[in-house]
Amino acid sequence: MKRFILLLSLIEVFMFSVSSKEYLPIVREGVEWGNCRQYGYADNGNVSYIFFRNQFKGDSIVEGKTYKKCYQYSGKELNPATDEVVSLMREENGKVYVKPVSDYDCSEYLAYDYESIYANAEKTEEIEIDGQKRRLISNETSRNRLFLEGLGVIDDFDGQTIFSLPLHEPCACMWSEYITYEKKVGGDIVYKTAFFNPSDPALAGREAVIADGAGCGRVQGTVGAAIVDGGDGGESYAIFRTDGSVAAAGVAEGRTTIPLPAGIYVASVGGKARRIAVR
Repeated sequence: MKRFILLLSLIEVFMFSVSSKEYLPIVREGVEWGNCRQYGYADNGNVSYIFFRNQFKGDSIVEGKTYKKCYQYSGKELNPATDEVVSLMREENGKVYVKPVSDYDCSEYLAYDYESIYANAEKTEEIEIDGQKRRLISNETSRNRLFLEGLGVIDDFDGQTIFSLPLHEPCACMWSEYITYEKKVGGDIVYKTAFFNPSDPALAGREAVIADGAGCGRVQGTVGAAIVDGGDGGESYAIFRTDGSVAAAGVAEGRTTIPLPAGIYVASVGGKARRIAVR
């Protein structure tokens, strides 16, 4: 009996050591995650990119649970006064929960269960990042995805990241999302994934260009409206909310003003897409 109790005590000590000393949580402040959303259009083969960042800042208590606010922004630095809170997140015993901030679906879901990830790891190795050891895990049960402790999935991720709802596009558009880097807030990049993109304009100190291509310059957000430049021949457009629903669609003849409530939208004009903010 004493040996059994001692064994339980050793297991408890081991589990405490793993959870409190070795495990680095994802949901933590002081970190900026770089992301890239790549769009490929089946009709013309063009590719556009959205560069954006995520950061946890401040708490929110919902139904007795304490969450961190997760912001999404495209500029060089977070501005909580103007940038969007895309989700609320909390982490408990290696489980990462997400509560989206959306009229479409506000229910909490489990994004990561590191206990399960560790248990089903095909391969685990330690790498040092900014003077701290972290586990890099290849998990066969998750389509051989790579998980980096404290960062999340660092391979090709079709679908939504753990930080936000996906920005849906018309059926002709195919897209993928990638985490590109981890950076100290106000400091240096401490880790670059295989998808790091040095052309991200915010890394060079300029405001992030949401996407490239001629169509992207034809729409902009302003106070109470989106402005679409359809040119002399007219141009079809569609404007989507962050939950994927259509906010407006039609054909713009010349410079067209489309009244919209304040918020973040994805505007598709002439086969190109960009994210816009209506104030």
